[in-house]
Amino acid sequence: METPTNIEFMISFDESTVSVDPKNLSGQGAWTYSQSGGDINILSIPPKDINITESLIMLPFTGNKKYILLSEAMADGKRLSI
Repeated sequence: METPTNIEFMISFDESTVSVDPKNLSGQGAWTYSQSGGDINILSIPPKDINITESLIMLPFTGNKKYILLSEAMADGKRLSI
């Protein structure tokens, strides 16, 4: 599989039980994010030489993990199975 030119993630969480810190995103490539309440949209631009043994995106959060969800992911406009 070729490395996609972009990957979009949507993460939903319960703000009363989870604290997410998108300013401290880390991982491979470049990214931008926008947040609206309990939803964070991340646009990732992976490097051409992506290392598949390492995380593409790391998003720090604290709280109850059952109240955070990767609700959608798309690569080059095509929906990914999650």
